[in-house]
Amino acid sequence: MRREVKQPNEKLKYQREIRGWSQKKIGMSIGTSKDMVSRWETGERSPGRFYQEKLCALFQLSAIELGFLEPPKAAEGSIASPSESSALPVSAQDQSQKDTPRETGGPVLDLSRRHVLKGMLQVACTTLVLSPYIMLHADAPHQLEYHLTHSSVVDASVLDDLDNVTQRYWKLSQNFSFEVFSGVIGHFQTVTALLHRSQPVSTAKRLSEIAGEVAQIIGKILFDFHEYDLAWSYYAFSLSAAQTAGNADLWAVGLGRMSLLHIEKHQPQDALTLLVASQKLAIQQSGTRAWLACIQAEAHSQLEDLEAFTRAIERAESIAPEVLSDNDRYATGFSPSRLAGYKGSGYLQLKKADLALGALQTAESLVNSSSLRRKSVILADMGTAYAGLGEGQKASETAYQSLTIIRHVRSLSSLQRVYALRAALQPWETAAWVHELDHHIHEVYKEITAEPVASLL
Repeated sequence: MRREVKQPNEKLKYQREIRGWSQKKIGMSIGTSKDMVSRWETGERSPGRFYQEKLCALFQLSAIELGFLEPPKAAEGSIASPSESSALPVSAQDQSQKDTPRETGGPVLDLSRRHVLKGMLQVACTTLVLSPYIMLHADAPHQLEYHLTHSSVVDASVLDDLDNVTQRYWKLSQNFSFEVFSGVIGHFQTVTALLHRSQPVSTAKRLSEIAGEVAQIIGKILFDFHEYDLAWSYYAFSLSAAQTAGNADLWAVGLGRMSLLHIEKHQPQDALTLLVASQKLAIQQSGTRAWLACIQAEAHSQLEDLEAFTRAIERAESIAPEVLSDNDRYATGFSPSRLAGYKGSGYLQLKKADLALGALQTAESLVNSSSLRRKSVILADMGTAYAGLGEGQKASETAYQSLTIIRHVRSLSSLQRVYALRAALQPWETAAWVHELDHHIHEVYKEITAEPVASLL
């Protein structure tokens, strides 16, 4: 019996090395180990479809470019030229979106717009890898003169202005998605264009930090659009930027948001893997640590592990007194209301409607009046709890309250919570008020998607 010869994946290894990324960094970014990445590169193992898609999203390259598939052959038997294949990667999820409508009524971004966003990110990834080292290699006098006369070095006041704009977008993104999307994209292009120029290392690091923040805002908005593959890619960029800048909190929040993507896709074990990685970082902000504990609780509730869920919530509660409400740089939204909301949604997952309702009522009583999107989620979850307790019409009333807010904030993620509420109303399926609610939900969805996101790019 002939032993199968290992085929090292030189393409994957090359793409990692030219970016200056370690095998450990790759593993942490996609939720696996350094050893597994090493096995993929040596050919001892081949990544499955799940990790292939993650690697394609992380590198912003196709499966062919990363060595997972052989290039297609032309009719004459020769290998197709690079120009014959797509210049931008298309994941399996993108491919399926051409023909398969989403549960919420169809794709929000068309394929060409996804390619625009992917192309933008691909350019940004290149600048992030190169920029911190550009000034270090200007050894010859003529090289130094070139940098001084042909590049625009960003001074502290410009960095402060960029930082202030970023902070405003963080705040706006808590309640708005559609309305700020084009502005955030423009801001991202501005920051990454400055990164591409020759800068002192300290300036390049701060620009990397700002770029990582803006990428996370974009990912957060794309998450709200249900563009999960694109959101993952921008979060992955944010992790790289945070590592370059040496910002553990930004890195940890990025891992937290990636974990929420896994939870949304009902992959709680993958979420927990990333959350364990986040705990190894030197996180400075207590609010970040408490928020990550809440996400961990949510993952455990999806696994129906009441004991682990309770431990994670208790850990968040123990940290909560240390949290300063005005120190939420990365818009985690952690607060006493948020903590109670996570507890309530977890109890819903664990099918404990009475405990869920009590926690959610606390969350509603504590929620800030300006946190409209958060209130819409709390109300939708309260409706689900009422349905679980047999109070169908009360559930319907809270659904209408949630939908009224969703009309203003135009959040597909919030609307998804109302869909979960509607599913809980199955016992009252034939009631007239349920049919009226269905009509209202449909009308709100049409209003939210009336202005295509594509027009905002």
